[in-house]
Amino acid sequence: MLLRGATRLNKGVPTETCAALFESRGADFQPISVLPSKSQADFDATPTTPRPKGYKRKWGDVRTAPHSRGFCTVPSKGSFENYVEWARNTLKRARQDPSADLVSDLFYALLKNEQLAKATKNTPFLSEVSGLAATVAHTMNPAQVLLIFRTFSKLMCLHAGLLDTVAESVIGSGDLGCFSTDDLCFMLSALAKLRRGRVKMENQGFVLFPSEEKFVKMVVSELVDSRMERLTGDELSRMLYVLAPLGFGESEVLGKLTRQIESRRYIHAFSEKELSNMIYAYAMMGSSDRFVVEILANELTQMKRRPNLLPGDVAMSIYSLGRLGHGHLKQVINQLSNVLLLPNFISNARNEELASIVYGFGKLGHKNREVFDMLLREVLKPKRLDSLGGCEIVSILHGMASVAHRNETAVRALSKAFMASLELRQTKELCGVVYAWGQLLHQDGDVLKKILLEFMKLERRPTIKAGEVAIVIHALGLLGFQGQQTIKEIVEIWLTPDMVEKYTEKGLSMLVFGLALCRFNDRRVIQRLLEEVVKSDRLPKMSTAGISNCVYGLGYAGIKDKRLMGLLAVEAVKPKRAGSMEEQHLAIMIYSLGKMGFKHVCMGILMQMAVEPTRLESFTNQGLSNILYGLAIVGFDRHDLIQIFSRELTRKERLKSMSERHLTLAVYSLGKLRIKDRNVVDALLSYVIRQGYIEKIASGGLLQVFMGLSKLSYDNIHVIRVLVEEITRRQKMAKLKSHEVSKVMRALGMLHVDENSGVEGLVKDIVESVSLGDLSAKDLVRMADGLKEMKISKGIEFSKKFIDEMKRRMEKGKARWPTVCL
Repeated sequence: MLLRGATRLNKGVPTETCAALFESRGADFQPISVLPSKSQADFDATPTTPRPKGYKRKWGDVRTAPHSRGFCTVPSKGSFENYVEWARNTLKRARQDPSADLVSDLFYALLKNEQLAKATKNTPFLSEVSGLAATVAHTMNPAQVLLIFRTFSKLMCLHAGLLDTVAESVIGSGDLGCFSTDDLCFMLSALAKLRRGRVKMENQGFVLFPSEEKFVKMVVSELVDSRMERLTGDELSRMLYVLAPLGFGESEVLGKLTRQIESRRYIHAFSEKELSNMIYAYAMMGSSDRFVVEILANELTQMKRRPNLLPGDVAMSIYSLGRLGHGHLKQVINQLSNVLLLPNFISNARNEELASIVYGFGKLGHKNREVFDMLLREVLKPKRLDSLGGCEIVSILHGMASVAHRNETAVRALSKAFMASLELRQTKELCGVVYAWGQLLHQDGDVLKKILLEFMKLERRPTIKAGEVAIVIHALGLLGFQGQQTIKEIVEIWLTPDMVEKYTEKGLSMLVFGLALCRFNDRRVIQRLLEEVVKSDRLPKMSTAGISNCVYGLGYAGIKDKRLMGLLAVEAVKPKRAGSMEEQHLAIMIYSLGKMGFKHVCMGILMQMAVEPTRLESFTNQGLSNILYGLAIVGFDRHDLIQIFSRELTRKERLKSMSERHLTLAVYSLGKLRIKDRNVVDALLSYVIRQGYIEKIASGGLLQVFMGLSKLSYDNIHVIRVLVEEITRRQKMAKLKSHEVSKVMRALGMLHVDENSGVEGLVKDIVESVSLGDLSAKDLVRMADGLKEMKISKGIEFSKKFIDEMKRRMEKGKARWPTVCL
């Protein structure tokens, strides 16, 4: 999103016909998108007039500004061909007798005539005009200097020699008094825009021209030290906006501007546009100063301002608060949401504004379904949908994914619109849409394959970054993508041993997680990635979320490498990480380490962290049940910690919202851990056997309940009878597998159910409905052992039926007596 008021990039492409009208002289002019990084050739190609050491200019000695003489030579009317003819003739005169006035006329014409600007943008004409201007820059007055910045800002082009000469001229004067505050702010905005327009630089030392840093410091110093009190709201917002791209983020200058905003007694004097622009500027800098942003946000949402708010103000504020992670400002967010409900407000918003609102709400975790649905209805209008850009579609999908707003109709419509121009999409947009699908668990195999084919095209490969590969692999893992050949090709291209070092710590964790969930069959690749992760210079930089992803990937891939597990676990429990570990990551760590049978002192430390009062209520139901399962697998023996944890499960608020899967898993885990807390177990089972609920539980879940109760020697006959009735009903309907029936019988035997339990008739029904031919050897033995241990009248008789079948198979050499357990 651009700061409003800034000149936008002109997307027009000059035609060959217009470009051919101008003669070529050759110079160092280049469009901003293709400038080489730190190219000294750019700085030196254009000769400049030498100045004596210590040279000082006096603006009063320079001729009048070009606009004061009315640009009498620039045609105000006529055909475009006449305009081009005038430009060519003026250029000839400037060649013969270069002057600041003539070259300023040409720059003014480019600034005001959009058709001429389009036609000459990437031609030798503009390059030559810039070169001529550089030779006379030392004679330009302030208005002409400003004109150079305005033109380059509009065309998004750069002539390093000219800008350097102009900047040196200003520095040499030592006097900025002839420039208005608005002029100075604009020059900074122009330089910031040129920087943002370039391909992102990895080298932070990059400069547009040699004297840029010195020039910028001089202008900033003038504004902050001499004119601070006179800065208007618009000028303050523009200053804030340019600080980060110009290298002043989190600097003393930012501190002074922030104090100026906080100290103003009449903050209500700022307009809505100025307030939202300042909030946006802080977001772009990633400012850690929450106080000033809250002041600005609270002022913006005052009731008296609502009638004056425009869609752009709301969009910019929501997007910015989301970028800053200010989800705690509930009142502000709700007030901005209410503004969206005003008649025709959303319909008047532009596409990029709608996308920014959805994305911002997602980052804020704002789950107002009414507002989301209203925004999506507007987005899905046919005309609106057809006009959405790729970046806008990705932003909307990301916003939906961040709050798990799974509107399948909207996702399909947006995905279809994205696919309509697939070949024109940028690589980062391809990655973004796949990542959003992964977060939304949107399954569409054919469309996903088309995206991956486009992503892997030969012409795209040289420009694809390591982080983009990591995002795609991570998303494929979330989607459970099983195309082994496609993943193998990605690995062979971008995950070779020499390329692994190029990935960041976050990228490595995403790769491990994604490849594991895709069940990639070459575990050596995952192990190679993990070896890179645990390097001494890498592991301390890894985020807690990254460590939990790596541990989860280890467990999911079945790589039981105790050394790797130990290094990751020890790093995770370091005191410095205690405050940063979120409940989700803590649950993943305990679950994954437990599942891999990792008995280590770190498990105790992790559980101590989990039972902290400030954390316990923050765990999701899935997190709680997964932790108990992990502890059950590893045989964790700190029952005091487990009981604290298990009691959290029995809170009514939790039980009401707990899914069948998480409830049955919790019962099984408590049984395996031998936690004989009758109050906890009874509370869980009271929800399991509810009418209308037990029918929804999967057969595997019911089996887990029986297995858990058998470990606890549970003796509540009423609960057992209800469970057996449900098993009998499913068996009669042929909904149970043979091994599930045999395990239920074995569990009932371990519970020693007797004639008084009232289940004998139900057991008889199950035995009579079972087909011996469908049972494996292990199933036969389980059935026999379970029935023999039941204290029912026909238990031995029923058991003999299965023992005889087992003996018959052994006599024929079809089976051997197996060793079985529940």
